Amino acid sequence: MNGPSDIAGGAEPSTRPFRLIVHIGAGKTGTSSIQKTLFFGSSKLRKGKTLYLGLNLEHAPDPRFSWQRPDGSEEFHALGAEQGKIELFDCLQNAIRSCVEAGYSQAVWSNESLLDRKNATAACLTELAADGVTILIVAYIRRYDAWARSSYIQWGIKHKTYHGPLLGYAEFRKKRPVLFGKHLADWYDAFGERLIIRNLDEVGDVVDDFFAVTGLSIDGIEKQRFNDTPTGEELALRAMFNTGIEEKALPEVFDGAMQVPDLRFDLTPTQWLSALLPDEDDLKAVADASETDRLMLDVLLRACGAAPVETSPLETKAPTVDTAKLLTAVSQIVMKQSLRIKRLEERLAEGGARPALDSRITGNTTGTDSLTRDRDERPTRGAPVFVISRCQPACAMMQRLLNCHLDIAISGAHDGILNGFVSPYQRMSNQKLNRTPGTVPDGQGRQLAPVLHNPEATAGRGTPQSLPELSDQIRAFVDDYFCKRLEPGMRWGFAESSYNNTPTLRMIRELYPRGRFVFVRRETTEVVRSKVEALRRDQHWSSMTREERQRLVYRLFKEARDHSQVHENFLGRFPHLGVAVELNSVIDKPQEALTDLLTHLNLNPGRYNWPMANAVLSSGVGDAEGDVDIEQLINDAKLTMAAET
Repeated sequence: MNGPSDIAGGAEPSTRPFRLIVHIGAGKTGTSSIQKTLFFGSSKLRKGKTLYLGLNLEHAPDPRFSWQRPDGSEEFHALGAEQGKIELFDCLQNAIRSCVEAGYSQAVWSNESLLDRKNATAACLTELAADGVTILIVAYIRRYDAWARSSYIQWGIKHKTYHGPLLGYAEFRKKRPVLFGKHLADWYDAFGERLIIRNLDEVGDVVDDFFAVTGLSIDGIEKQRFNDTPTGEELALRAMFNTGIEEKALPEVFDGAMQVPDLRFDLTPTQWLSALLPDEDDLKAVADASETDRLMLDVLLRACGAAPVETSPLETKAPTVDTAKLLTAVSQIVMKQSLRIKRLEERLAEGGARPALDSRITGNTTGTDSLTRDRDERPTRGAPVFVISRCQPACAMMQRLLNCHLDIAISGAHDGILNGFVSPYQRMSNQKLNRTPGTVPDGQGRQLAPVLHNPEATAGRGTPQSLPELSDQIRAFVDDYFCKRLEPGMRWGFAESSYNNTPTLRMIRELYPRGRFVFVRRETTEVVRSKVEALRRDQHWSSMTREERQRLVYRLFKEARDHSQVHENFLGRFPHLGVAVELNSVIDKPQEALTDLLTHLNLNPGRYNWPMANAVLSSGVGDAEGDVDIEQLINDAKLTMAAET
């Protein structure tokens, strides 16, 4: 089940009619901000018995169809009206039934592609309404010329949605007229007053307005702002980059692949960008061409009590590209590319294979070959990744996120089995203990040396193996334990919360000098709370007095502080071997944080299953809700620690 764990029955069903809120766009009217706010606030929404279904119902209970993923819109629309209605009705009917059984009263679906491709969806929603489901449809529009400019920047430059060279604004707009009134009139004919149309230029903050008109509570939910218009410098670089790509190209092509052919030097960046963007005459032409549609839309807006579309001339924004800033950005890109080339050369020198560019980067989603590519295209085993954290939930979250990559398999918690090797490894590493065996002639077999060759050595110090031999034995065990069932070519690693000590980290580092360490950071109070919640499930907890519990929580705070210092010391001594990752940063900005981490680990971001990672993040870290007694114990321990400081 990919939906929230509490959509599983057992709760008291709601007596109110179930309500389905459908946000249909339009794109470039704050849709990404609404969707990201709903996504990151989904746990708060669930507490209010509201389920966010996602972009393509990927968060619905028990997804049934392959298009139920964040990038599945085109696959869904390709089904056609009849088959699309059948599959959509099956999916929504099942989701609503599960929600009602769990006591949920409403769900939210947001997908901006529905505005101008409504046939299957409208038919399905009409049938659900006939079955007693309350349907509310919300749409946002904005002034035509502003939308035309913004949409060109998004889908003409930043996300290249067409084949061939980059098109200037005028040529791009010829095949893409701006038609709000026509499409919304169809929705209004089908749903009447159940359709709410909002004018973005009138409402101000689109997230606040969406929550207000739908009656959703935004209390405790942090608003998100996404898809901000790029700066002139960034837009110029993206435009230059996409000019050299024949295929359609997602924004991630620029972010992750960075190949810039056919650069032009006969224009300044500002001149080059100005030739692409719409001028005053272009924008006036949009207003003139859209007049009939605008009049139709104004009628609908007045029926909804909204202000008509603004028609005053739109101020022309002449692009300005700061060449100094542009040079700084290019310099950073060149440096980063140099590092990537260096890593690739090192991998080739070691016999590794060249990573393939995934279709999720190029935007080619016609098949799933990228998810089943031959293993011989993947990097060879030998560069393990060790995820270390102060608490198990953080370890488990990072393990699952890294396992969304096609080229690596991270094992989970294993009760700190390697700690058992540390004591003999440490003693063997101490040359003063005289534990290295002597050399024996070939054919005479192993002798307990130096017992028979050094009269000063006691029998208790004898050992049949040297430190290099013991190291080989430990590596053989580790390879068999963690890698035995992996396919050839897979990189490996593990995630463990029991290795927060210097001796174990030192042993792992020396055994695997090419290994990379990922220290997952989490706020100390959250670490302690997670451990206390785990201990509370132990029978011993119920038999402890309050004083014993206070002392235990206090020790957990000191332990967490000590473990943090171990991590800092390791990173201070071996900065090239490790990286610290803030768990909250991964949750708040997953694309940015995970791309940086994958790059550090020499893993191609193009071979990362981003939809699966989104599903992992939506499931949460896995902590239980703390009760009042535990919070009081934590606060008492924090006060004691503060007093000592």
